[in-house]
Amino acid sequence: MNYQFSTIIFKPNALVLVRGDQSVDIDKQTATLLLLLIENANIPVSRHSMVETIWQGKVVSDAAISSAIRRLRKALAELDSEQTFVKTIPKVGYQWQLGVCEAIQSEDAETSEHLVAERLAPINAVTRLRLILSGSVLAAVLLLLVYWQADKRPVEVKAVPPAFTQAWHLWVQKREELLPKSVDYLEQALQKDPDFFEAHNMLAHIYSFKMSRHMGLSDDEIVQRAQRHIQAAEKLAPGNINSRIARAMLNLFYLRNLSEVDVYLNWAEEQNNCSALCHFLAAHASYVLKKTDRMIFHAEKAYAIQPDHVLYIWERAWAQFMAGNYEQALVRTQEAEHFISRTSHIIRAMIAQAQGSNELSLTHWIRYYQNKKKLTKAQAQDLQGKFVTQSNSTIALELMSLVGDIPPDQKINLYLIAKEKEKALATILNTKGRQDMTYILGAEMSPIFTNAYNNKELKKIGEHLWGQ
Repeated sequence: MNYQFSTIIFKPNALVLVRGDQSVDIDKQTATLLLLLIENANIPVSRHSMVETIWQGKVVSDAAISSAIRRLRKALAELDSEQTFVKTIPKVGYQWQLGVCEAIQSEDAETSEHLVAERLAPINAVTRLRLILSGSVLAAVLLLLVYWQADKRPVEVKAVPPAFTQAWHLWVQKREELLPKSVDYLEQALQKDPDFFEAHNMLAHIYSFKMSRHMGLSDDEIVQRAQRHIQAAEKLAPGNINSRIARAMLNLFYLRNLSEVDVYLNWAEEQNNCSALCHFLAAHASYVLKKTDRMIFHAEKAYAIQPDHVLYIWERAWAQFMAGNYEQALVRTQEAEHFISRTSHIIRAMIAQAQGSNELSLTHWIRYYQNKKKLTKAQAQDLQGKFVTQSNSTIALELMSLVGDIPPDQKINLYLIAKEKEKALATILNTKGRQDMTYILGAEMSPIFTNAYNNKELKKIGEHLWGQ
């Protein structure tokens, strides 16, 4: 079935939009999105509905949804730039603006129906009755087989609690301020069903991943909660790959157990069905184990499996940077920025610093802190104006003074720009506690650090980070 709106014909099966003698090819994801909006004309379509329909429930970010909407709008604008087809409904989703579209039969469908009619025409009434009865008998046999199999191997299909759906929608956005609310919803889901595997699994990942450092919990609370939900998930679904990933994350980010991280990496590399998240963590594991080639390999694999997930998009840029491939890191950064529609000043600052361009690095740091509301516009402009008269070292120290509370990894980078090498090293060695340590794990492998410190100093940093 094709659809006509305005002067455009949408052919879902052919993945094309047509207007007169003009045509625009679209991808399957864009076609599915357009079809979803058309079929719900005049009704706002939520982002959750889009994820369920287009990505079949996969974990995707808000940036992925926004990117899909942009592609659709761009394709429609190529044929009709005067019309507003899709409207953004704040805090709700998106809505098709042209009302109910006219469904028109495709030429292929008409041809197929004509051929079927021709082939069925010679069949007399008795033959048709036999066919109907034969079909009924076959259907009955199939139902009996299904019932017998279900009786032999009962499978309980649980309804997904609304609280879990709400938690999942918050979690996929990967925003630290939304984590506590996501956890609240998951706890509500477990109150109704203590054996709900998906809730335990998601909580295991939330607590095991380094973002949980923003939840205001103690080190022991994070580890204990992560272990509790990992164990519950493992008990409910023995051998489930997601439980193994959660345990590996805990070993990497909070327990800092390199031997177990190595075990995970070896296991991941033997898997034929390693998921995007599996490869993402394998990239992190490769990084701390100083296996640069494998880091890039796994980062690219994660992206290839799920190219619309913001974490996997950035991991490609990060992997190239950590490998010292700065030009390729910039290419990957530009691709990620195109996806999220904004500049990533923090990774550009680090690339510039590693390349020895401290003024450019400081420029990005100033813009980054201004965007984070840690600098006023006037303060940012004042600092930018000082590049002519003051040294990069002086500006870096003034920037740190103005911003105040800075995470350890950023503070170390700025100290190095300020040529305060000893203060940077002292910041590393004075960083303690499981949560604070997540900021600087693997620092001894960063190009910024390897450029600044000798092998003896890097070894000392590694011993502090990993206790070995």
